[in-house]
Amino acid sequence: VPRGRKSIAEYGFDQSRELAKRLSKLCGIECVKIFRRTEKNASEQKKLGISQRLENARELYALNSKAAEKLESSDCVLILDDVLTSGASLAGCMLKLKEVYDGKIICVTLARTGKSRKK
Repeated sequence: VPRGRKSIAEYGFDQSRELAKRLSKLCGIECVKIFRRTEKNASEQKKLGISQRLENARELYALNSKAAEKLESSDCVLILDDVLTSGASLAGCMLKLKEVYDGKIICVTLARTGKSRKK
């Protein structure tokens, strides 16, 4: 799941992308950039309520068409996100991929945020 340009500029890297590259090297599997951030007409996920995040994620992420076209139904796609909050980013990416791919998709996160506390 790609990070936004603003976050990449602030931190200097895309943590999910770096994790995916290292995991692919350790496992000997290909790392392919299937998703991109559209950056248009979408809000930052962390500024939205849970019910708004999935709808926003559908607009926020798009497929890299050339990479998606190369997928074969026998391929297994691993979608990696660094931190799971509501799950909307992963779900949004998975739904985009399912529009063009009917093979196996596995979603993985490396960390999960704690439940928010209402005051």
